[in-house]
Amino acid sequence: MNKREERFIIATNLKRFLKENKLTAKEVAKDLNISYSTFGDWTRERTAPNASQLKAVADYFKVAIGDLTTLSNDSTRKVSDSEVLDSKVRIHI
Repeated sequence: MNKREERFIIATNLKRFLKENKLTAKEVAKDLNISYSTFGDWTRERTAPNASQLKAVADYFKVAIGDLTTLSNDSTRKVSDSEVLDSKVRIHI
């Protein structure tokens, strides 16, 4: 998977979590103490969060990091946070 695909997946999931939780990007950015433009760049596929930001976003939405980095129909098994953060599993962002 290339960086563009990873940014697409993360953006898709962020938009889904915003909708499911009836939140705005501005609210989430404020709660995560990041700029609105940074969060907007993530949802517009311009950039992607780094590993610590992914963890913060996952914690915020009460989901696993794998729920942010995989599409729901992309895989038959869930990816645990430890697998994503493990040095053997790399997320190219």
